[in-house]
Amino acid sequence: MHTEQHIKQSDIQGMRRPLLDLLELNRSLAAGARWALVLLYLLMLVAIWQGNIGPAFRPFSEVLLSLRKLFLVDRFSRDILESLRLSLSAIGLATALTLALTYLASVPLFRPASFIISKGRFLGLLGIYFIFIVTFGLGFSLKLALLTFGITVFFVTSMYSIVTEIPAANFDYARSLGLSSWGVFWHVVVRGTIAETLDALRQNAAIGWTMIPAVETIVKTGGVGDILWDSIKHFDRGKALAIMFCILTIGVVQDIVLKWLQRLAAPYASAGSR
Repeated sequence: MHTEQHIKQSDIQGMRRPLLDLLELNRSLAAGARWALVLLYLLMLVAIWQGNIGPAFRPFSEVLLSLRKLFLVDRFSRDILESLRLSLSAIGLATALTLALTYLASVPLFRPASFIISKGRFLGLLGIYFIFIVTFGLGFSLKLALLTFGITVFFVTSMYSIVTEIPAANFDYARSLGLSSWGVFWHVVVRGTIAETLDALRQNAAIGWTMIPAVETIVKTGGVGDILWDSIKHFDRGKALAIMFCILTIGVVQDIVLKWLQRLAAPYASAGSR
């Protein structure tokens, strides 16, 4: 009898332990437990959303119907492809500009250029619109210029910190191995910061998706931002929420892909960060 009670108490404590782990400070969870917790939160969010949570929202079922109509009737896939083309083009240009500027920051003569450009993040897209419209004209080129600028100023800020904060000991160690100046640059600045560079790219690519609706609202030549603004203007809440759900989904998928590329390019750094 005493043994059975002891076994039952052990079973209860074994069931209670995982629940206590969720409330313990700085406790790491297994991947399965993390995903189960995320799924639980999503189900709770859908349940709350389906109810009446405020005048700005529509029931989740109505949003799903609006989403179906977007793709079957409004041909929303064309606008998604337009925004994806804009996003990928801007990320490519911003990455090329940022790496050129920040890697040049290794040379003291060019260091102030990155510092000055990083302060451009305080300029709003609407404020520089009139400058860009004169320079680049209308259409896709204007949208691309605005979004590239918006991503670049934040990307340069991140990369400038990464490059300028490399410990001096890393350079000294590379020189002690007999590497030339270019060899030190390649192994310490470029290869040595690849994990941080890809992480900064991932974060700033996400910032790009927060800017795309604004850019496509300013320059109305198609895209998810253009359709989103029309639905907001006509107070079509279900359609607006469906479009925002699509933007969120695309952004999350992009983030997962970039995270996978980061782990592929820098597996040891990624394993350490996990």
